[in-house]
Amino acid sequence: MNEVESRKSWIVTLYLCFFLGGFGVHSFYNNKILKGILQVLTLGGLGIWTMIDLINIILQRYKDGDGYVLIKRNSQNQSLKVAIILMIVFLALSIVSTIRLVIQFPVYINLGKKYTELSQQELEIQAYLYTDATQKQIDEVENNIRSIKGVRSVEFVSKEKALNKMKERLNRRINISSSYLPVSFIIKIEDSSKYNTISNSIKKIRYVKSVSGNNTTIETTTMLARHLQILVIVFIIVTIISIIHTSLNIVSIVLLFKSGLYWSTR
Repeated sequence: MNEVESRKSWIVTLYLCFFLGGFGVHSFYNNKILKGILQVLTLGGLGIWTMIDLINIILQRYKDGDGYVLIKRNSQNQSLKVAIILMIVFLALSIVSTIRLVIQFPVYINLGKKYTELSQQELEIQAYLYTDATQKQIDEVENNIRSIKGVRSVEFVSKEKALNKMKERLNRRINISSSYLPVSFIIKIEDSSKYNTISNSIKKIRYVKSVSGNNTTIETTTMLARHLQILVIVFIIVTIISIIHTSLNIVSIVLLFKSGLYWSTR
């Protein structure tokens, strides 16, 4: 049965579907507005819908919004040769891009895990005493800290231990006497919402010189972890779409040669 030929350009539709099919541009061009909107929202049905359209265009079965079939004209032979060259170049770029995405995939996953682990660290407060604090004063401070509601544990950090931690952190030998370092307490709390209240209470204790904590670090890493989780999801979607799109490019180019359109004189 002979079908009515569309006034829309077959070669233009082929170009639009191959290069911008994920955004439904070929559908809009052929007055298929609703279909075009759906393809924009689904990125061409993750490429699968676009692949079906492209196959139908190559096989000259694709219809415009009025139901007329798009047919390749003889005058489009030269344009088709240019299109195939561009499609092969685009295919090469797609393959390189897809390979890079696949290689980078584990990096993003590991980075996301790292920040998630950091964000789940326990909140700590470190209270530093004056360098000349006596044992009696140290004991008094410890008892006062333990009496604060919400404190789960208190760990004493001696001057020697502080010096060893400093050496370990800097990964080198330090010629400094531990007597210049202050003793401190590392306090772990039961409820993170009470962090500021407990921290302020510790600051008011006599013989406590200063207080620091890891709340800012944890808040920052928590925020980064959340953003990274979103980025990883987006990265997975982009990788899948890239793989599908590259496969689409390969199928369409092979189909173009197999269909005989490249040398067709129809």
